[in-house]
Formats: sequence, C-alpha cells, structure tokens
Amino acid sequence: MSLKRPLPDPTDSELVSVNSADVREPEASHTITKLFTALGAALDERLERRERFVRASRDLTMAAKKAIFELQRLKSSLCRLQDTQTQEAWAKTEQTFDRLQGLLRGGILKELEATPAFSDTYWQYHQVFSPGVQEYVEALAFRHWFKDAQILQFQAACEKLAPFPLEVSDYLLGLCDASGEVMRLAVQSSALGEQGVAFEASSFLDTLRRECTRISARTRRAWPPSMQQDLDRKLVTMGESLQKVQDVCYRLCLRRAERAVLGLDDRDEADDGADAGMQAEEIIG
Repeated sequence: MSLKRPLPDPTDSELVSVNSADVREPEASHTITKLFTALGAALDERLERRERFVRASRDLTMAAKKAIFELQRLKSSLCRLQDTQTQEAWAKTEQTFDRLQGLLRGGILKELEATPAFSDTYWQYHQVFSPGVQEYVEALAFRHWFKDAQILQFQAACEKLAPFPLEVSDYLLGLCDASGEVMRLAVQSSALGEQGVAFEASSFLDTLRRECTRISARTRRAWPPSMQQDLDRKLVTMGESLQKVQDVCYRLCLRRAERAVLGLDDRDEADDGADAGMQAEEIIG
C-alpha cells in the first residue's frame, strides 16, 4: 500500500508564519537600505562641513600671519609711530586686521550659525578651527603689545572677536605664540640700535610667562589632552624666547658698564645695541 504525503493545511500556523516572514523580508531590507542611505548622507554632510571649517581656519591663519608680518616690518618702537611713513604702514596694518574680523565672521562663525545646534557644532569642530582662532589671537596680542606694551586681557580679546565665542584655551595658546613675535621684534629693534624695545620685551615676556604658569591643574583638566600638551610645549618655547631677549639686555647693560668704566661717549650706544642685536639674531638663526 503506497503512502501519499498529505497536502499542507492552509490554516497551518507554521506555514502562515513562514509566508509572513517572506512578505516582511523585502520591507525590512528596504528599511535598512533607507537607513544606510540616510547615514551616508549625514556622514557626507559632516565631512563637507569639516572641510569648510578647515578652509576657513586656513584662510584666517594666513591673514593673521600677514598682519603679524606687516607689524614686524615696521621694526620700530612705539615712539616711531609719529613718523608719516610709519603711520601709513600702520593704517595698512589696521586694514589687514579689519579683514581678519571679516574672515572670522564670514567663515567660521557663519558656518557655526548655519547649523541647528550651535553649541554642539562648536565643540564638535573646535579642534578643526582652533588653529585659525589661535593665530588671530596671536596677531591681536602682538599688536596690543606693539601699541601699548601690555598684555591683551581676555575680556578685551572677546570684544575684538565678538560675536564669536572665544574659548579660554584658544586665548592662552594664542597669547603664548605672541611671545615669539615679541622676541623677534626686540632682537630686530636692537639690531637697528633701538635698545628700549628689548627691555620692554623682557619685562613683558617675564610677566606673561609668570601669569601663564599660574594656570591651575584643575582648569587644564577641562581641556583636551592635545591642548594641554600644546600649552606645555609653548611655555617651554616662551621660556626660550625670554632667555634670548634677556641675553640681549645683558649684553646692552654690560657694554654700558664698559663705556662708563672707560669714559667713552654715549654716542656709541646705538652701535652697541646693534652689535648686541646682531649677536642675538645669530643665536636665533
């Protein structure tokens, strides 16, 4: 007797579940595809925004370096700002600083304001545009010392960058970078026979280094590890800049003492400053 396999019962629960799974499978696959498509679009948008921040930060950095270079070209102390030619050069430098403000607002700040969550975007891309902001603060701090021989305070820097929210870490790191420009101007001015700039720079750098080293460990723990390392590195560089300026001041004081002992005329004082400045320039390479 042959046994025939019975036909499946249409009401069988197992068969119904299998058929239901076959029906749902295309729907689930379609949902996953849409999900990955949306994730890919979000990732592309994020990468494009990051590239825009990189370009804006690079443009700001280049413009800030140009402003610093124009200040260095003056190669003069504050008293020489009365000369007509120097005043024209100073007006040109002021135009460059106005352009810096425009680049900050039209680049980084505009991109931040175009996002729905300003604060989240700011911290998400902070390390991307931070170098440009630090360079801008460096240029502002160098100009402030060039004009007033004083440290640029945090509140004053915030007012200069307003409405962009300046972070304390960017302010401090930019301030530390300005020490190298102050040292370079002091050495160049001494080489031109202007000795007072070196002593002003020595006092400024000594005060700046003392204030920066007083930053508490609790404050620095809130920073990213990379910025903590940058601050340590820049404090070392600042100490080296201070030592070079102090070396120029020491040579100037030594030669003044030699002239006093030998009874030489003070008319050679500018030449002594030039010799000290040229020796310092050989040290900094």
